[in-house]
Amino acid sequence: MKLLIDKEMDISSIAKRMKQTEANTSAQIKFLEKAGVLDSRYEPGAHGVRKVCKTKVKKIILNIV
Repeated sequence: MKLLIDKEMDISSIAKRMKQTEANTSAQIKFLEKAGVLDSRYEPGAHGVRKVCKTKVKKIILNIV
C-alpha cells in the first residue's frame, strides 16, 4: 500500500520493489482489491497486457481488540 500512495505501479514493478514473485504479488493485490482499498486496470504492455494498481484510500486505521 505504501508504494502506491503517491503513484500507480504495475504488478511487475511492485513485485521487484517488494522482492516477491509476481504470482504472490498478484494474489495479495486481489485480496486488497476485494477489501476495497486498491483499484486496478489493465493496459497494453511490452509483452501483452499489464495490471496497473492505485490506492483508493490515503489512510488505513486498524482497530485491534
